[in-house]
Amino acid sequence: MKTIQSLLPRTVISCGRCTLAAGVGYHLYIVKSGSCITENILELIRSYMPQVQLESNVGAELSFILPKEQCAAFEALFTDLEQNQDSLGIASFGVSVTTLEEVFLRSFQAC
Repeated sequence: MKTIQSLLPRTVISCGRCTLAAGVGYHLYIVKSGSCITENILELIRSYMPQVQLESNVGAELSFILPKEQCAAFEALFTDLEQNQDSLGIASFGVSVTTLEEVFLRSFQAC
């Protein structure tokens, strides 16, 4: 996991009065099945990462922002999600790092 953290993009953008250090962390995407209860999934993730943020809950997909500082907990979290996939109502899940597009969008929203 340390290798993944070292590859995380870290960009600093300055626009007039504000400076934004981008590379907010990782995005966890979960595709819900019919029996999904979002609160149960959020509770499980928070047991590993208290600072997790629910980014969106649209249609059949959940999106969470996982803090990059807590990447040491990823393995245990992903194992738990996989082992409890059926009981949590998860069809599938995946993770990605912050994209360069997201960095620029966040920088313009902050300014």
